[in-house]
Amino acid sequence: MEAHEPGPVIAEGFSGAPVWDDAQDGVLGMTVAADRRDRTAYLLPSADLVDERTVPPRCPYRGLAPFTEDDAEFFHGRDEDTARVRAAVRGRPVTLVAGPSGCGKSSLVRAGVLPGLRDDGMSVTELRPVPGVRASAVVARALTGVLEPRLGEVDRLVKAQELAGLLETGDDVPAEVRARVLAHAGSAGHVLFVDQLEEYAGAEPEAARDLLGLLAALAGRQDGAVLRVVATARPDSLDTLVTTGTSDLLSDARYRS
Repeated sequence: MEAHEPGPVIAEGFSGAPVWDDAQDGVLGMTVAADRRDRTAYLLPSADLVDERTVPPRCPYRGLAPFTEDDAEFFHGRDEDTARVRAAVRGRPVTLVAGPSGCGKSSLVRAGVLPGLRDDGMSVTELRPVPGVRASAVVARALTGVLEPRLGEVDRLVKAQELAGLLETGDDVPAEVRARVLAHAGSAGHVLFVDQLEEYAGAEPEAARDLLGLLAALAGRQDGAVLRVVATARPDSLDTLVTTGTSDLLSDARYRS
C-alpha cells in the first residue's frame, strides 16, 4: 500500500469546505466533521451532493445529435465560424449557411450563432417548413407566435390563416408585417431561423423559392431595429432556392460550413 503524508488538520470551520484534487484539477467532494474533539473528518463525494431531480446531470457529448441552444455551454472549437456568421446575420438581410449533411450547420447556428444574437438583444423564431404547406402559411404560423403569444392553439391557427392571406395580397404588406413584428421583438430586432431548408426545396421547389423570396422581402430595418433571416441548406439545393429576384440579395450571403 502506498503511504501518504497526513493532510491538513481539520480544524473548526472546515466542515463543509470543498476538497480539491490537483491530479484531477477539480473538486472531489466536501469535508464533513465527524468528531471535532479528535479533529476527524470524512469526504462526502461530489456525486452524493447533487440531487439529480433538482439538478439533472448533463452529458456534454451529443454523439450524432445536433447541438441546440440549450447546449451552448458545451459548444466549442468553432469560434471563428460562429463570429463570422453572427456578423453576417447582423449585417445582411438574409444569410444562408451551406454545407453537406453532417458537417454541423445546425449546431453552428443553434448553439453558436443564435445564443450570441440573443446576447446582442435580438429575439429568435424558428420556422418549420412542411411539404404541402404554402410559403405564406409557413411564415404566418411562425410570426403569429410573435404577434399573438397569448392566444390559444385554435385562435392562433385562425390568426395564422388571416396573416397568410394578408401576406399574399401585395408588395406593401411585408413592410407592414415587419414593423408589427419588430414592435414585439427584442431591443436589437428579430431573427427568423430556417433549418434544413433543402428538405423543403427537395419536396416543394416552387414553394421553397417562394418562402425564401417572402423572407427576403420581410427582412429589413425599422426604427433602428432589424428583422434578419438565417437558414441552413445543402449546397446542392442553392440552385433551386435562389431565383432571379433574390440572386443579387443572396450573392454575398452564402457561408460554407
